[in-house]
Amino acid sequence: MYSKTEVINKLNSLLTYSCTAEPDNAESYQSLMQPLITAVNSYFENARAGFKVALNNLELGLYNDILKRGTVTTKIDLPLAEDFPAAYSDLRKLFYTFPCMSVSNETFHAAWVESSDEVTMLPIITNNTLIDAWISDLSSAISDELNNINSLYNWLENAASDAGMVMLWEDVGEITEQPNTSEIANDVFITKHFKECIQTLNLPAYKPTYI
Repeated sequence: MYSKTEVINKLNSLLTYSCTAEPDNAESYQSLMQPLITAVNSYFENARAGFKVALNNLELGLYNDILKRGTVTTKIDLPLAEDFPAAYSDLRKLFYTFPCMSVSNETFHAAWVESSDEVTMLPIITNNTLIDAWISDLSSAISDELNNINSLYNWLENAASDAGMVMLWEDVGEITEQPNTSEIANDVFITKHFKECIQTLNLPAYKPTYI
């Protein structure tokens, strides 16, 4: 995941290139970039207080899913769905990915839109189509992230539902293999990158003391 500093530095680099390429338009470029800078700052500074319950649910769902997938019994193979969503193995995909980070200076510069002033008829820079798109994305990014978290949790609940019923009602025999809590924590917080998500966005989620 990208930090706020990395994103702001990238945007400043894109802006500097445009200002250097066309110094006469530098003031317009700087002015039109400012709303995007503000949106990025707001994104990273959002406390996401409304995420707490959803993130707790997600942790529980992941724990139960990994526990069941790692459980081997002598009599029954536990039924578990395997149509994994993309974020299952990389929780960073639940969050906004900042497409600006992969845009070249040249592509960004080409996205400036020039028009004519209605009064003076002189050329003026009115907007940048990439800036417009990124601001639009960021305006819904946080609500989109919460929806993504809830969607993954719902998938986990459905994926492990039948396995839970089998373990509840059937004689599964002896459990010969099962991951322990620290192994599950390593999978969730390190392998699936949840620790990185928590630290980068200061998420209101529980992180084990030993991770």
